[in-house]
Amino acid sequence: MSYFDVDNHGQLTGKQEQEQNRIRLFLAIYNHKWLTAKQLGVIGWPKQNKDARRVSAFRFIKTAIADGLLLDRKIEKVGGTIAVLSHKGALWMLERGYRVIGADKWGNFESANWSPPSNYFHDFMINEFLTVELFLVAERHMNSESYLL
Repeated sequence: MSYFDVDNHGQLTGKQEQEQNRIRLFLAIYNHKWLTAKQLGVIGWPKQNKDARRVSAFRFIKTAIADGLLLDRKIEKVGGTIAVLSHKGALWMLERGYRVIGADKWGNFESANWSPPSNYFHDFMINEFLTVELFLVAERHMNSESYLL
C-alpha cells in the first residue's frame, strides 16, 4: 500500500491531503521559477477571498521556509518576498517521485548579498498574467454552472 492509497471510504487522510497540496504548490512555484504570496494564493486557494488567499499563502510559505523546503527572497519592486524551491525542497520532491531543481543558486550573490537576475521583472509579469488569467477563469467557472473550461 502506497502513502497516497485511500482508506476504505475512498478518502485521503488529512496528512495525505496536506502533502498532496504541498506537492501541488511546490510544483507551481517550480514551474513558474518563483511566485509572490499573492500569486501563490490565487493558484493554491482560488475559492477564498483575496485576503484569505494571501493569509493562506503566507502561512504556507512561512511553514515551508521553516522546514527548509522553500527560500524567501526579497524583491521590493514585485511586492516584497518571493518564494523559490530550495535544494532541500527539491530532494523532498524527489522522494515523492518528482524531479525538480532547487533554486539555491538562482539570482546574483555579491558579498553574501542576494539580488535577482536581470530578467526577474519579465518573469514577474508572466507570472502575474498567468495567475490573473487563472483567477478570471476560476471566477467565471464558479459563477456560472454552464461555463465550460
